[in-house]
Amino acid sequence: MCETGQIEDFVKAVMDNPPRGWEVSGDIETWSTQWATEIMPLADGVITRVKIGEPAQVQERQGLKCTWPVTLSREYTRWANQQAVNQLGKAGFRLAALLRVIFEHR
Repeated sequence: MCETGQIEDFVKAVMDNPPRGWEVSGDIETWSTQWATEIMPLADGVITRVKIGEPAQVQERQGLKCTWPVTLSREYTRWANQQAVNQLGKAGFRLAALLRVIFEHR
C-alpha cells in the first residue's frame, strides 16, 4: 500500500517531468479516439515482449480448461513499469485538459 508521502512524491515527479506526447489537439469530441488509436502500438509491444508457452489442458469440474504459461523477463517488467508511469502521467495531464475545456465553457 502506498503512503501519502509516496503518492505526493510521485505526483510531483510527474508534474516536474510531463510525459512526452500527452498534449491533445483538435476537437474535444476526437480526443478519446486519438487516445485509443495511440495506445494500440503499445498494446502490440506488450504482446510481443511476453513469452507465451505451449497450451496445457487441465481437467476441472466444469470441464477442460486451457492454460498458457507466461514468462515475463526483467527487461519486460522494467519496460512495463516505465510504460505504466508514462501512461498514468498522460492520463493525469489529459484529464486536467479535459476538465479545463469543460469548465472554461461554463
